[in-house]
Amino acid sequence: MAHLHPYQRCVEDPHYSYPPSLSTYAFLLKKSQNNVLINSETEKHKNQWKTLFAFPYEKIHLEIGCNTGLVLLAKALQYPKHFFIGLDWKYRAIFRAQEKAAKLLLKNTFFLRAHALRLPYIFGPKEIDEISVFFPDPWPKQKHTKNRWITQKSLQNLANLITYGGILTIKTDDFNYFQWILDATQKQSRWKITECIHHLYHHHSNPHQLDIPEVTPFEKIFIQKQIPIQKLTLQRI
Repeated sequence: MAHLHPYQRCVEDPHYSYPPSLSTYAFLLKKSQNNVLINSETEKHKNQWKTLFAFPYEKIHLEIGCNTGLVLLAKALQYPKHFFIGLDWKYRAIFRAQEKAAKLLLKNTFFLRAHALRLPYIFGPKEIDEISVFFPDPWPKQKHTKNRWITQKSLQNLANLITYGGILTIKTDDFNYFQWILDATQKQSRWKITECIHHLYHHHSNPHQLDIPEVTPFEKIFIQKQIPIQKLTLQRI
């Protein structure tokens, strides 16, 4: 693969580089003075997050697939002593997220426009205390399941990044994907299942009253449509 340009390599390749983008939001993010990094810039501070960015906060939270940051920002307001990092693939979403954080004058948030497969190059061992993954793309068709991000390998990668005793929370509305995640979890020994719920709000008196950050925007839609939501909580051991 020596003849390949870095951005033609596999995303998980150590020498991979993000391709150039003509997105207006990519340009705006590069100019931003807020707590935000994009593409290869996100990988320059591995093993330094606690000292450069998150000191003196008590915990570092990472939300993978944070979209425009509605849940993350609400949690940052709710827990000012904790530090919250949001990662998403979409330039526009990350731009909106860091823009909202700036308007709220939040100092305990940071946003990354990056690919989730690059997480082992962004963070070092045990740099994160809690990780959330809410409603990842289920790729429901059998021929597309190879595109699912949560696999045995990604769970192992996350186990490397999180502190012992740290918590990983996953929610999905796709039952088959939930079973896929459970199977992947049970094939490794670094996570302990502490919560496994197949219908999260089945016994809730009035789930329609739930609001962000207890539920995500997608979650509110699923509740309205009476679509069962599955939740898995894992603890690093």
